Amino acid sequence: MAKKSDSAGLGNLKAQLKSGTLRQIYLFFGEEDYLKEYYFGELKKKVLADGPSEFNFVLFEGGKIMWEQVDEALAAPPLMADKKLLLIRESGIFKTADVSARAYWERCLADLPEYVCVVFYEKEVDKRGALYKTVAQNGEAVECAYVEGVELYNWVLRGCRSAGLQIDRGAAEYLIAACDGGMNNLKQELGKLFSYCSGSITRADIDRVVTKMPQARVFEMINAIMKKDGHTVFLRLGELKTLKESPFMVLSLLCGSFSRILHAKLLCEEGSPHAQVASALGIPPFFVKDYTAAAHCFDKAFLRRAVCACAEIDFAVKQGKVEAWLAVEQFLAECVSV
Repeated sequence: MAKKSDSAGLGNLKAQLKSGTLRQIYLFFGEEDYLKEYYFGELKKKVLADGPSEFNFVLFEGGKIMWEQVDEALAAPPLMADKKLLLIRESGIFKTADVSARAYWERCLADLPEYVCVVFYEKEVDKRGALYKTVAQNGEAVECAYVEGVELYNWVLRGCRSAGLQIDRGAAEYLIAACDGGMNNLKQELGKLFSYCSGSITRADIDRVVTKMPQARVFEMINAIMKKDGHTVFLRLGELKTLKESPFMVLSLLCGSFSRILHAKLLCEEGSPHAQVASALGIPPFFVKDYTAAAHCFDKAFLRRAVCACAEIDFAVKQGKVEAWLAVEQFLAECVSV
């Protein structure tokens, strides 16, 4: 999850878009939806530039695509244009396809009409699979994973400058943490800040305008636990209640965060580099420093107790032995008082 985007595939795509020399097969995959959407949009504009796009764009979506319909779409030439575009979206064929599906697509991709560009748009792929290798050899596999910290910071900075606003590094990092690092969510929140702010964007502006993701609020609670700041812990908990979040979701996020902090602590003790920690924890690289900082502050015994306590609370609530929010509040109070 926390790998850098495949620079070769993305670099090749950028060069092809610039030169207009496109491949017939593309595979977009990875966690960062913003990059997939952006570059697919650019590719679509290039492929369908010389004709009516509504007649020459065909979408197939989901895991139950009828191959006969794909064959028909491939056989029909473009209308009043040189090219047509087929998008196969979230089909799962690069991860879970059976033998017959793989055989069909390998046969299909080996004999595409010259006027067709086929694009696969997936969340996950198996790079060891024969179908992935077929696309990589005969087309372009473009990985769009989470963007690294400096790259993401620079993207935020460019957006602010384009809007005529300034933002310092601390505020930018605070914004990224509040949005959990996803570029689509960041874009949406930046739009709100651009409308609200004048001159510059500050942390106070972010607190007033940005809708923080639940994970970000929970991690602020954990940071407050490190500082024995009970006021902030329960302030953030109150915000989650106001947003009608489930106590089970809050408990799950707390458990997951403490578990990842414990994992980070063990990896840091082994001398693992940040990139390896990010990959092992399944988090964007930008957030590694938050988890490693927390790992240095909490001892292993506390973290193990916290993870076990979350599981015990979940079970007790489901057994009807304690009210959910009360259990979460008591757990947090105990964490602060340790």
